[in-house]
Amino acid sequence: MTGMHSGRCYVRGNMRGEQGAALDEKMVVVPEIFKTANYRTGAFGKWGLGNTHLKGAPNPLAHGFDEFYGWKSQTIAHTYYPSTAVHNGKEVSLEKGTYLHIPMMEHARDFIRSSVEDKKSFFCYIPTAIPHAAMHAPTELHEKWRKVFPVSYTHLRAHETEADLVCRLLL
Repeated sequence: MTGMHSGRCYVRGNMRGEQGAALDEKMVVVPEIFKTANYRTGAFGKWGLGNTHLKGAPNPLAHGFDEFYGWKSQTIAHTYYPSTAVHNGKEVSLEKGTYLHIPMMEHARDFIRSSVEDKKSFFCYIPTAIPHAAMHAPTELHEKWRKVFPVSYTHLRAHETEADLVCRLLL
């Protein structure tokens, strides 16, 4: 978000419980730069810089994003089926078994479409959690690869799932 080289950032890896991960509010970040040019800004997915339901520095809305929908924290993003999501700083319950990438991409698609309809320039940041620690996408998104690669399809199924989700943006 800052454009800093990873060797110069204060966050050098995953932080336990997100403690110390929040961006310093004095730092200038990419979405704030886009805002100065009158862009709409949206982030959909994994924030990784604090708990997204909190006010202030941990929240993406405090760093130039107009809209956010995604995981509550970096740690929770290790599951694709969380019990809640966060939309614009508010935690919302999800139906049991909700594969978060699907509503996440729907929010991103709606953000893009409404920006286009309003003839408004936009910056849409979509950090998915695919492929990531737990690769447990819905079976219908990866079943076809079991036949093609019966021994090792884990990596491919994660990319297939991501490709399917990106296609949802285009439909």
